[in-house]
Amino acid sequence: MAEQAANPTNANPPYQYNDNVGSKFRAGAVSQRRQFAWLERSKYWPDLPQAEWRAEKVLGKGTYGLTGLWNYIGSNPNTPRQIAVKQSQGKYASALERESKMLHLTSSTGTDHVVKLYKDCYRAGGTGTFVDDPLPYRSGSYREDLEVVRIYMEYAPGGDAQALYNLIRSNSDYVIPEEHLWRMLECFASACLVLRAICHFDLKLENILIGGYDTETHQRFPAFKLADFGISTFTPISRQERRLPNWINGAQWRATPQWMSPEQYHEIHPNRDISEMTNVWGIGALIHRLITNQMLDITRSFMHKASDGSSYRSALIVQYTADNNKRPSTQHNLQNFPTPAPIVSNPTNKPPWPPVRINLSPDANPHELFFKDAVPVPRIPEDVTELTPTP
Repeated sequence: MAEQAANPTNANPPYQYNDNVGSKFRAGAVSQRRQFAWLERSKYWPDLPQAEWRAEKVLGKGTYGLTGLWNYIGSNPNTPRQIAVKQSQGKYASALERESKMLHLTSSTGTDHVVKLYKDCYRAGGTGTFVDDPLPYRSGSYREDLEVVRIYMEYAPGGDAQALYNLIRSNSDYVIPEEHLWRMLECFASACLVLRAICHFDLKLENILIGGYDTETHQRFPAFKLADFGISTFTPISRQERRLPNWINGAQWRATPQWMSPEQYHEIHPNRDISEMTNVWGIGALIHRLITNQMLDITRSFMHKASDGSSYRSALIVQYTADNNKRPSTQHNLQNFPTPAPIVSNPTNKPPWPPVRINLSPDANPHELFFKDAVPVPRIPEDVTELTPTP
């Protein structure tokens, strides 16, 4: 009862748990009381007047701080209806300043596949709700080292791709349509096109956000957007610069271990070059994860060479290596393609065709397109002639 008195139940609290935004961002990492306090005190932020903005909920807490959702209730039709505010302690200012600079550059391209920046990184006084929102006053004086930093960004209503992936895995009776995979790949590749001299270094499902629809290129399929440039960095222009120890020592560790590119992992290799090409590896790893439900084995990516009779998946993994001498020829790949290959002369001598079983939950994802075209897992065809090519 004492706890209830200290934390009274609000019939309409301005926060709520968002358990479907992925494993990285979890509002549960911040207590309900502190969520409420942070959102309540945002009413006094000078740049979000409470007459125009309403704090909605805490989206979650990451490595460098927390993120919340604000809804616009004003009358200006040109103002975004929703924004995400990312706040960090002042000691993490460099990470948020770097992310702000990169988002400023990508937003200027007009791309729909990187989250937009609405307000650059700026410093402000915290309100003392908890450690990530410190009060910058000590002993009657103002302490700049206790300030917080914030950026305002585009809000993606669909959560992140890790949450989608978890839903996909939850039901073995559905497969994700091939078109959806191609549409995702198109979004990922479009995002990488604007990164040019930027190594993201953290391409993973948790950092892919699912946006909404539009009347131009995303009428049927939502836009997938690249986010979280917290460990990203600008790439040296010349390969000579990228061979310097300062660059290598600073770049080879910048990744989530399971999503690291081969050139970061393998320290000794004649063709090692850590560059924006890691972004290309990253989008390939994302699609590979969605299709196979497995992580790429980067420990073998430079040494492994597909042998006769190996699966085409193994051959494709070899294609990712940066060493041209380790890549099998196109003829070799076609000769070892599994049963559905159109050039297989005697499919009865090949192993049965394994259907790609990617789970899809029709109940929980907000994007209807993911489910209206979903079909049950097909039976294994008795003959290769039963396979029909994708239009």
